[in-house]
Amino acid sequence: MDADAVRAARRALPGLGATLNEVLLAAAAGALRTVHGDPDRWPGAPRPLYGSFPVDLRTPREDRMLGTAVSAVRVPLPVTAADPAERLAACRGVLAAFGPLHGGPDTVRRTVAAAARLGPWAVRLLASLSCAPGFCPVTCLAFGWPRGPWSLDGRPLERIVPLPPVLAPGAVCLALTDYAGAYTLTAVTHTLPGGARPLAGALTRELALLARRPEPAPGAPGGPAGPGPARTSRAGRFAGAIRGTRNGPPR
Repeated sequence: MDADAVRAARRALPGLGATLNEVLLAAAAGALRTVHGDPDRWPGAPRPLYGSFPVDLRTPREDRMLGTAVSAVRVPLPVTAADPAERLAACRGVLAAFGPLHGGPDTVRRTVAAAARLGPWAVRLLASLSCAPGFCPVTCLAFGWPRGPWSLDGRPLERIVPLPPVLAPGAVCLALTDYAGAYTLTAVTHTLPGGARPLAGALTRELALLARRPEPAPGAPGGPAGPGPARTSRAGRFAGAIRGTRNGPPR
């Protein structure tokens, strides 16, 4: 991935900017619109399309623990928003509900801990439910690899390439990693044949759109004299790529 585009996309939100999770979720929503067309034409529309992102459940005192306790949070993706900046702002809004003031990770931690107390079968059931296409058809993994003198067989590590597991039919997974300023995207799909490459290409273009600075308003210094040409949006059918989802209202 273009590292400058990723960094510029993260600066697209005011204040401290966007997190890598927010950028990936927004870009994923736009890429799904590009590949599958207007959501109003999807079978069964309108209904929320849910995506998940990982949550590190370690406490500050466990930051050096070998391994990680990781779970995922399920959120509705803003696929109905036509503007990339609007999608990014929407992702900021839905992820804000899981911040430290709202106890989102603590709730997930309690759920995982309760399942663990019941036994391995409960953990497997919880994992299979969270990965089911009818519950959450889109998985987004965004994480940074810690810097350090990493090497393999004496050769320095240059980048990390994530390899998500094979998914259930009807699901997609998009993983974005950051190691030493090098961003790598992996797309895995179990939908239409050959669906991963178009989705990865569309996500790359979405990041470029998020990275663009807003143009000056018409009549402003340096801005156009009048409104520019109207945008056209792709329209098409979802083609059954993520059929059969039975999602309720956002929670």
